[in-house]
Amino acid sequence: MRFSVIVPTYKRTDKLERALESIASQSYSDFELIVVDDNPEQDFREKVEEIVEDLESGFEVKLVVNDDGQGVSSARNLGIENASSDYIAFLDDDDEWKPEKLEKEAEAFQQNNYDAVYSAIEMYRDGEVQDIVRKEEKLGIEQILERDKMGSPSKVSVKKEALEEINGFDEDIPSGEDWDLWIRLIENEAEFGYINEPLVRYHQSDDSKSSQVDVATEGREKITEKHSELLEKAGSKVKARHHLNRAKKQYTLRDNRGTEKHLSKTLQNNIIEPEAYPIVALYTIRRITGLDMMDAAVKAKRILR
Repeated sequence: MRFSVIVPTYKRTDKLERALESIASQSYSDFELIVVDDNPEQDFREKVEEIVEDLESGFEVKLVVNDDGQGVSSARNLGIENASSDYIAFLDDDDEWKPEKLEKEAEAFQQNNYDAVYSAIEMYRDGEVQDIVRKEEKLGIEQILERDKMGSPSKVSVKKEALEEINGFDEDIPSGEDWDLWIRLIENEAEFGYINEPLVRYHQSDDSKSSQVDVATEGREKITEKHSELLEKAGSKVKARHHLNRAKKQYTLRDNRGTEKHLSKTLQNNIIEPEAYPIVALYTIRRITGLDMMDAAVKAKRILR
């Protein structure tokens, strides 16, 4: 089986080379690489072309320029359009793969009737692994509506046919577009397989879309609105969990109004939601004292696990 590996890139030429080298180091060799240049400036385009040309590879490499410049969803969709393989693997330009990533995923696809495969992931910051995120539970529509239990596309490979059936990424969602994609794939009865090994290194940074208050909030508001009928159908407990996780996100963004809004909706849907009250307490402490105790609470929870 053959993969098409899609790497969208935008103003990260300093990190792109690392991402591409991790692809070139794969133990599995049956794939093509599609780099989608989403840069509008000529200087960046020339640098991307230079990096791609200098890549030492024994596989086919395509460089596609996204002249529309409509963001990462547009770039990924353009990559899918140019893919010649039946399986699509994504890698963001600031992340990197472990050498056995594609090999492990190919085995999972070949041994099972999966439409998509994802793995555990290393959370990496300042030269150190901060955490390993594992998600072993079986994904259903209720679980993925509650929160994005998949995460970064860098750890996911999907059948091209499954992506085409739902028309790829929604280009109108500025942030959280991957969460929306997972919801629609699962709603369309795609079956996900899980590999309980960290095959991806996710580089955390403060300049990502998900850390920009306005962009992150707009994206998630659109997701909540878009899937409102699914949320209603799933019931009040799922809606409560959805808004609880929206509240947690707004809390990390230091968006007080958004935190209050979604905590309120959480309790409106399920007054006995147990995880809501610690967030209420943490939020109240921060509003009164200015102290953010979230990191300490998360570390304590890990120790007690």
